[in-house]
Amino acid sequence: METSLRDHDYFETIDGWIFCVIGEIHPPGRVFSFLKYIPGEGPWRVLDKSYTRLMKIYSVEELLRVMEFIERERPEYLYFDETVSERIIAPPASSILRVYSARSAVEKLLVNPRRDDLSGLAYEFLSMLSEQSGVKLSSFGISGSLLLGNHHKASDIDILVYGREEYWRVLETIEAMTRSGELKLFRDAGYEDWLARASRKYPLLSVEEIRALSKRISNKGFYKGRKFSIYGVRSSPLHTYGEVIYEPRGSVRTVLEIKSSLESGFTPAIYFVEKNDYGVDRIVTYDMMLACLFRPGDTVEVSGKLEHARRGDRVEWRQILVGSFKGVGKEYIKLIQ
Repeated sequence: METSLRDHDYFETIDGWIFCVIGEIHPPGRVFSFLKYIPGEGPWRVLDKSYTRLMKIYSVEELLRVMEFIERERPEYLYFDETVSERIIAPPASSILRVYSARSAVEKLLVNPRRDDLSGLAYEFLSMLSEQSGVKLSSFGISGSLLLGNHHKASDIDILVYGREEYWRVLETIEAMTRSGELKLFRDAGYEDWLARASRKYPLLSVEEIRALSKRISNKGFYKGRKFSIYGVRSSPLHTYGEVIYEPRGSVRTVLEIKSSLESGFTPAIYFVEKNDYGVDRIVTYDMMLACLFRPGDTVEVSGKLEHARRGDRVEWRQILVGSFKGVGKEYIKLIQ
C-alpha cells in the first residue's frame, strides 16, 4: 500500500495492530513508528473492534518491552537501521491496511454535524486557536484517540500544527489564553500525573528538579477541564533517509547553554546550544515530554549519547541524544539556572 504518512499519523496493519508514526524520515518501503494498540480487552474501540493499549507512558524502557513483544509475534516489523546502528520498529509499507491522517481528521471534524462531547470540544478549541492565532484551520491536525475514533470520556485532545512559524504562533496564543483564564497549563495546575511519569522516566532527577521542569510546560494543559497537548509537524524532513549517518561516540554528561529552542516542539525535539568543549551543536530527544521546556539562555545539565552526524567523509554536526536504548534510566536534561 502506498502511503504519504506524516509525523503523528496512525496506521493499521493487516493483523489489526495500530501504530503511531515517528518523525518524517523513513527507510524506503518502511515506516518508523511505535506500536500503541493491539486487538484485546480495553476501553478503546476502532471500527467495532476492542483494543488494548501497549504504550502508556512512552518511556524507552516501555518501548523496549514492546519491541520484545514484536520480536516474538511479528519480527518482520522490526528493522535494523544502519544510520543509527540500532534495531527499530519500522513495519513494511506493504503491511499497512489503513491510514489515519491527522490533517484529514480536522477536515472531517469541520464538516461533521454529529459531533459528540469530545469532538465538539475539540472543534471549539481548534476554531478558537485558529481565530486568535491567525493560523488557518488547514494547518492543524488531530492525533491520538480522536483521530482513530476510539476516544472515551477520559480521552485527551491531541492537536498538531504544521509548520514552524505556525506552531509558535499557536503557542503564543496559548500563552495569551492562559493569561486571560481561558485555559490552564500543566505548569500552573501542579499536574501530579506528569510529575509521577517524569519521575519514572528520569530516576536520577530529584523531585525538585522534576518540578522545575514541570514549571516550564507550555504546550500541555486543560481546556474546560479536558487535557490537551499541542505538537508541531515539520514542513519538510531534516534530511533524506541515509543522507546522514549517526556515529556513536560514547556516553557524556556535561553542562550546556541553550541557544535556540525553535525546533523543540517537533519530532525529534532539538535544542541548539552555544559553543562548548565537546563541540556539540545540539541536544536531541524523541521523548516529547522534554519538548518546549528550555529557552535561549538556559543553562542545563545533560546526560546522553554523544553522536557524530556524518555526511560522507565529513562530520556535519555533533549532538547529544537523550533517550538512547543503552542509556535507559541514566540519561536526562535538567535545569541548572
